[in-house]
Amino acid sequence: MNKTQCVAASVVFVIGCGSEPAAPADSACGQAAPCLGVSPDGNEDYDVDGLSVDGLNGGKADAVDRVEKAVSDATIDGELDAADVALVFEAAGERISADEMNVIRLAISEDVKFSVTAEALATAHTRARTHGLPVAEAEAVLASTSFGGSQVPEAVTELFTRARLFGAAAYDVAEVDDDGEQVWTHYPALSPAVGNMAWDYTEVTPFALESDRDDATLQFMQIVGYETLGNGAKVPRYETKTGGTGNISAHYDETYHPQLMARGSSGQKWASNCAILSDGSVHCLPAVRRDINQRVILTNPALSRGRHLMYHGHISAKAGEITDVELSGIPSKLTARGKVVLVDPLSALQAWGFVIRDGLKVRWGNTSSGVPYRDAWAGVLREKTVLDSQCESVCALQSGANCGGSSAQATCVGQCVHDKADAAKRAGCAGPYERLTECHAALTQSAMTCDGGEAKPDATSCVDQVSELATCFGS
Repeated sequence: MNKTQCVAASVVFVIGCGSEPAAPADSACGQAAPCLGVSPDGNEDYDVDGLSVDGLNGGKADAVDRVEKAVSDATIDGELDAADVALVFEAAGERISADEMNVIRLAISEDVKFSVTAEALATAHTRARTHGLPVAEAEAVLASTSFGGSQVPEAVTELFTRARLFGAAAYDVAEVDDDGEQVWTHYPALSPAVGNMAWDYTEVTPFALESDRDDATLQFMQIVGYETLGNGAKVPRYETKTGGTGNISAHYDETYHPQLMARGSSGQKWASNCAILSDGSVHCLPAVRRDINQRVILTNPALSRGRHLMYHGHISAKAGEITDVELSGIPSKLTARGKVVLVDPLSALQAWGFVIRDGLKVRWGNTSSGVPYRDAWAGVLREKTVLDSQCESVCALQSGANCGGSSAQATCVGQCVHDKADAAKRAGCAGPYERLTECHAALTQSAMTCDGGEAKPDATSCVDQVSELATCFGS
């Protein structure tokens, strides 16, 4: 870097920081380094209990009643058509809570007393998938390609439509609460979608990850260490390397990076700070965690670039295999406390077709407010209920999954929870699911053990009784 470039870089830092506090001088030119503000990878602290569910996730307290009435009025003729669906969404308003969306989801399900036209079903799916998004973003979400230009698999479209019908939020990372404090993150989203922050550069797909791993001739600049200049400034040291890695891994430093396309110390193109956007695509920050402006050390919100997120956290990969998935601190707290429902990142990665390490589970960035529940059946992360725990126990004893677990276990729990909960909602019941509690207790007391993967007859009989319960389940 020559003297002219150094002066230009220092001007970018000084002007670009605005009101942000600057870090000590340690750039390549001995000038200001990127503004730090607060620690980008620190524990996010936010009083989620002080946040109104209505304010964050929907309308007034009577919103569910209003949507239910809209469905009732629309189907008085015995049919729900596309125009009726539009009216129901209008009744829900600009922001729809998970409970309101569940009313709509139940209205278009198979178990209703009125007919649902194909056009109504398609309209409901489209409106649910794009609700709350600006027109241009909604149109992009409905396209067959992602923001980065990749073909979106049908499984991804189905998952995100299902997740949104189960209440998964598409959120603006810049959203603030009544006190003007950011709801989803404390960090800025300032990056333009150009250079190493262009959509097609940050997007991670199975093909991109595997291609990177298998490209033995790929040449790139890699961060291999740092040097301290005579004036005390620390500068990165790069070397040219050959051969891709298929890695996504953490990187953090506080120095100026003249090489924005440089890879991290493990040869990773992407840092583990990642997000899933409203179109279902997966994006991760470039390894150096700087953009063309180099104003701040980039964090997950920077991936929004004017679009809505449905998840942000940390994803790691080694040699093309996903090895870790974590939900960031504030979203973890919001989800665990029932303030919001989010798309399940593990289900999203599976729908895209990523290779995922066996037994991988979603980790939580903050558990001070409880632990979110992964509802793989619905494709969402949400607050855990008593019914979830009861169904887990019943299904484990029925299938012998308590001896190791299986995908069948997740399917069993999902069907158990949603079949019973939906039946209760349709019948106007909000009961404590007493019958399932009774069955759960009986199974537990019988001290079932795994016997060749088969449950004992009395366990199967008990579960069958639960399955045969009709309306008002648990009342």
